[in-house]
Amino acid sequence: MNSGLIHELVLANRILSNEGVLDGLGHVSVRNPDKKTSFLMARAIPPVSVTERDIMELDFEGNVIGGSDGKPVSERFLHASIYKKRDDVNAVFHGHHPSMILLSLLGKKLKPVCHLGTFLYQGVPVFKDFEKGSGMLIDSRDVGEKLANALNRKRAILLWAHGYVVVAENLKRVVAQAIYAVVNAEIQIRLLTFGKNIRGISTSLARETMEKGLFAESPLSRVWDHWVHRLHERR
Repeated sequence: MNSGLIHELVLANRILSNEGVLDGLGHVSVRNPDKKTSFLMARAIPPVSVTERDIMELDFEGNVIGGSDGKPVSERFLHASIYKKRDDVNAVFHGHHPSMILLSLLGKKLKPVCHLGTFLYQGVPVFKDFEKGSGMLIDSRDVGEKLANALNRKRAILLWAHGYVVVAENLKRVVAQAIYAVVNAEIQIRLLTFGKNIRGISTSLARETMEKGLFAESPLSRVWDHWVHRLHERR
């Protein structure tokens, strides 16, 4: 497996944990560039403790085909189904931040209200179609496919009373989206407490801002280096 990408995936797990958006039950993955029909993610351990030895390779049926011989994450089907449906997606994140759960319960549409949340311009659906007896987990191919279909071509989806999923073209983008989705949600919640239900940033302005203000090489590299530095300071 690609050693550089594995190192970046370990960093992604630790950054997201350090920034408070990835708890002990969340997960992040990346498509295998050397085998487009497989992806890499950590075995079922707390993301904050992930090392290179914990990374496993899985196929789009959720089978472990390489890497660590530990126990795979039960919600690996969430990742597998999205990669299978979306050839434009190369990284997937799922977490359980309280602000995202709160918005899913309020029935309020998550929309871009700050420039770092402009990647949400396509809209954010809410998924409720959990399987009976699943414990509200995306732990089978059937429910994984339902989630992938509900996400459709968008970058983010809320899971009702559960959490959120974001997808992107690479790991650095998915990490940025996971973090700034929470920032955007918290601003929106504060607006709602003041009785302000604003329309949000327009689609055309949001698309332009996303590409220039967040996903361009310079800002994305700067925020990634910032998070890596914060991570190393904590050690």
